Amino acid sequence: AENCVLMTHGLLMRIFSMCYFHWTVSEFEQVWNPSNCEIWVLEKVPRTGRYRLAGRWRQPHGQHHGGHFLDVRYGKSRHAYVPSHMKQPSDARIIVPGPNCLNAEALRGLSDPMDIGTALGIPFFSV
Repeated sequence: AENCVLMTHGLLMRIFSMCYFHWTVSEFEQVWNPSNCEIWVLEKVPRTGRYRLAGRWRQPHGQHHGGHFLDVRYGKSRHAYVPSHMKQPSDARIIVPGPNCLNAEALRGLSDPMDIGTALGIPFFSV
């Protein structure tokens, strides 16, 4: 089995998840930033080539083995459950950039959304 580790800041982790799982802006805004050194796990779904959000990995304090998943912090109270449709990519939500949004030099590398997904072996967008 192949593993891929992305080490990011919390906001980028949320943006990555928004793009991959096709969250709406409203859904994105309800997901809280991860804590320092928090681990979010995406598990590969057999025979699909896709990943689902398993949750935050928690290891017992002072232990080197074992652990369990907790839901990603969500909602006003940070204790709501992430809806199940947000934990897997949705073919119903295709993200299409506007005609002029990628003209800025700083954003030119984003003109082909498949580049990152191809490099990681992750299908970001349905074409």
